Amino acid sequence: MTKRTAKNKLFYSVLLLVVSLITTVSVVFGWFVIGDPDAQSFVVNVTGISGDVGLKINNINYGGANLVLENALPQSQYLFELAVTPSHSGNVRLTLKNIEGAFYDEASEQYGDMSDVFAVRYPKDVESFTLLSGYTDYVITSSVAAAQGVPVSIEFLLFFNDASPEGVDINIYQGKTLFIEKLLIEII
Repeated sequence: MTKRTAKNKLFYSVLLLVVSLITTVSVVFGWFVIGDPDAQSFVVNVTGISGDVGLKINNINYGGANLVLENALPQSQYLFELAVTPSHSGNVRLTLKNIEGAFYDEASEQYGDMSDVFAVRYPKDVESFTLLSGYTDYVITSSVAAAQGVPVSIEFLLFFNDASPEGVDINIYQGKTLFIEKLLIEII
């Protein structure tokens, strides 16, 4: 074997190793970026109020564009903390708009609806809650008094209730999607 042939073989071996490493890194990165296409999603946007609004969901500031909360499973909770400074006096009304969660689970050959297991607790510290089942729009509250220019704080909890409807296995709800078009905040 000549010196030139040995250099060529070494060069091609190193080149093949580098290409293999790049391919491996790309595949691993792609695996994590793509994620689960059936992951639980929850879309919210804030609209319908003149005045200042601040929103935190699970202690994360929300800036006003669509927000997606992913991978909801039993025991998932979303604490909504609102700070509203209205431009006129009235009552604050909070409404979850266009709730949709119907699905068909092929493995169990059952139909279900994510709104059957998602619930709202308002105020957040009370034991009672309301399932979103049967609601297209759900008014959380319309009785919080608000004075012009005075900040008002409102907190509520949206959570995955781990008690499934009678005769239905809770496992069919995992990996499904609940859509809520927006959280409408109004001064009425």
